[in-house]
Amino acid sequence: FDYLLSDIKKVFPNVLAFPVNNLFCNSNNKCSYILEGNMQAFRDIYHHFSEYGVSVLFKNHFINWAKQELPDILKI
Repeated sequence: FDYLLSDIKKVFPNVLAFPVNNLFCNSNNKCSYILEGNMQAFRDIYHHFSEYGVSVLFKNHFINWAKQELPDILKI
């Protein structure tokens, strides 16, 4: 994902992207799509998030990222 984002930023330097790799990969670039409690992050081979994956993603990570990067997105 990082290499793709770097190419996109060459054309659109202000683009923001949620850092998905931070959710699944550690500092040694070892990645796992099995989340807490031995639950799968994706529901199919096309990388659509499972219900559990979405709940963990939004609850624990996306909201915090959005508060920092795009605070207006959370205003209702």
